[in-house]
Amino acid sequence: MNDFRELAKEKAREVFEQYNLSVPVDLLKLTQNLNISVSEVAFERIDGLKNCDGCIFYKENAIFVDVELSPTRLKFTLANELGHYLLRHQTQEGMYADKKASYRGKDKNNEERAADIFAAELLMPEHEMRKLHSEYVYPTLEIFVKHFLVSVEAMRIRLKEFNLEVYRVK
Repeated sequence: MNDFRELAKEKAREVFEQYNLSVPVDLLKLTQNLNISVSEVAFERIDGLKNCDGCIFYKENAIFVDVELSPTRLKFTLANELGHYLLRHQTQEGMYADKKASYRGKDKNNEERAADIFAAELLMPEHEMRKLHSEYVYPTLEIFVKHFLVSVEAMRIRLKEFNLEVYRVK
């Protein structure tokens, strides 16, 4: 039986293929194809959601992300919320909210880990990572970040996951 990690990767690969995606992934187009609305909100003004980066309301097919996020953080948060949605993570209230504190390593629950894995595989697919790496004699972190339009931090984690060596630009 597959664990939550493999299920998350498989779901991301399925979505990538089914919707004929390419990198950098256009998440707004994908959410439109899935009939999910996306809105940016100021969570610090909403009681109960002040410490959130993103949340989903399942009955409304709506994802909300914090307006204060950087573009790359917003992109990863949106992909993470899509992961929760497609992996069917929800509470009794019919919603799922990502608390900022849930990003801290060991404190993450399996649903949050699965959504992160989904987001990473969707935005930085393994096959695309390996393909890009093979196209350069001296691949750099900057090449990967620009190609996938993700944060340096997310890319470092992904490169390490696949043991792909990159070179520093001086």
